[in-house]
Amino acid sequence: SSLSPPSTSPSPSPPSSASPPPSASPPSLHESPQLKPASCSATAHETSLSRFNQFIRTLTSVVGLDSTGAGIRAVHSSGGVAGGVVSEGQGYGLMMGGILAGALPADHSNRAQTIETAFELFLGWRRMCELTVELSCQDTRFCGQDNAHECLPSWKFDDQLSAEVGTGSAPDGDEDAILGMILLVLATEHDSPKPAWWDDVAQWAFQSCFAFLEHSTLAHPTLLASNGQPLRALKLGSCWGGWDCNNPSYHAPGHYLAMRDYMAYRGVAQLEAQWDALIETSYLIVGDSQCPATGLVPNWFVPSQSNEPGAGTPAC
Repeated sequence: SSLSPPSTSPSPSPPSSASPPPSASPPSLHESPQLKPASCSATAHETSLSRFNQFIRTLTSVVGLDSTGAGIRAVHSSGGVAGGVVSEGQGYGLMMGGILAGALPADHSNRAQTIETAFELFLGWRRMCELTVELSCQDTRFCGQDNAHECLPSWKFDDQLSAEVGTGSAPDGDEDAILGMILLVLATEHDSPKPAWWDDVAQWAFQSCFAFLEHSTLAHPTLLASNGQPLRALKLGSCWGGWDCNNPSYHAPGHYLAMRDYMAYRGVAQLEAQWDALIETSYLIVGDSQCPATGLVPNWFVPSQSNEPGAGTPAC
């Protein structure tokens, strides 16, 4: 059954006081030394920042301006699906921007530019959502001030982000983009002054979490998770998959944990049980699909809990 959207757009509520972290156990005298590339001896964050800037210079461009004059930045695809902008690449860029926005110290000389670039990548993502009109397989829209737009964009657009090329959403891009939005919002929440765009991005991230749970996951008809909720499988996107066919590499339970907690922080905790069922189901599917000899997973897998022929095998 469909989830019931919140009746209002909740404002952030203070998080509950956190429990103190458990005390760390002393390292074993027989532990192997940590393997670390020599390049990681650089100043904290500098290697990641250098790679991000290389990614931005090499694979992205500003393809337009929004109503405030901010740049709309697109990540151009390279490799297997080369040509155009794919949601996986755009989402990956936005996630990297959010990670660095949260990791850089407040006084870092490149923090402001990194945050601006991450916001430009968000604007590219938002443009994709706004232009998603064909065969989205999302019967309810959740994003924007008036819920007028899809939150999960079509998986491929032209290089100028002016038209859809491939339709239907892709969860690997969606989940990375949503995590990037969440991290960007939390990284700048206490800035003074707060970015002018902060409320809009915070709301879009919240709405996107809700849309992801609604349109990209599917409850099992009979089997229950340990919390009594139906097992909930990640789909292959808004249009395909779930219990009949799955891709173990799409699962990102750490992302779902962040989405769950962000929705609760924004004042909507009643969906925590569904998120927990999704997290539990993701571990089940990934675990069941692993090769016993190598631990690797296949591209495609019919979940063991499926009622379809070939359940428990890469038969789809």
